[in-house]
Amino acid sequence: MKKDLLSQLTQAVLVLGFSNFAGPALAAFAAGVVAAMTGNAYYPNPIPAIADLQTLLTDYNTAAAAAESRDRNAVETKLLARLALIQGLQALGRYCMSQANGDRQMLKSTGFKLGKRGSGDPVPEMPAPANLQVTDGPVPNSVAVNVDGNLLFKSLTFQYSDTDPVTGTNVWMSEFTTATGYIFFNLKSATRYWFRVVAVGTRNQIKFSDIKSRLVQ
Repeated sequence: MKKDLLSQLTQAVLVLGFSNFAGPALAAFAAGVVAAMTGNAYYPNPIPAIADLQTLLTDYNTAAAAAESRDRNAVETKLLARLALIQGLQALGRYCMSQANGDRQMLKSTGFKLGKRGSGDPVPEMPAPANLQVTDGPVPNSVAVNVDGNLLFKSLTFQYSDTDPVTGTNVWMSEFTTATGYIFFNLKSATRYWFRVVAVGTRNQIKFSDIKSRLVQ
């Protein structure tokens, strides 16, 4: 089970590095992406639009032809057009990955090259931090807070407030960690505090635990 989750965390990705592409190769690759993405049912409204990418490609081909004269200004225009085309391809690739969520078939349909890593499975839905435990800490005026761990958690934020959250006016004090437990020290004795844990996932998802209160001893 642990191996399955770890393999799902490493998604299939598109290769978005083009620095080693010679001019004709870059133009041919971009043309292939335009063809693959035109009318692609997986991506009906891509960002940037395919028409915009085609304009960047046309501008690059025009600039490349003009730069054959070795004119300094023409060469500079070609370099700028190349950079704009690469940025357009990268923006489109990132958009496709955000929509595919690791689905290998969707990614293959784009015309981009597929990276070697990843199983191609979508990342499973990240749960909220579970089994919140709030107990007395090891010394007076301290409280220990713990939750169950999960491989999908990138980090945890342990929070407390001295005002009941139902009032809507409380302020949460936060401590960040990758551990599944945290001890708050120097709390006021004979005072009730409310505690919760915020999980941040491997894809920056955010989930909140339940809230529990405890009277500090």
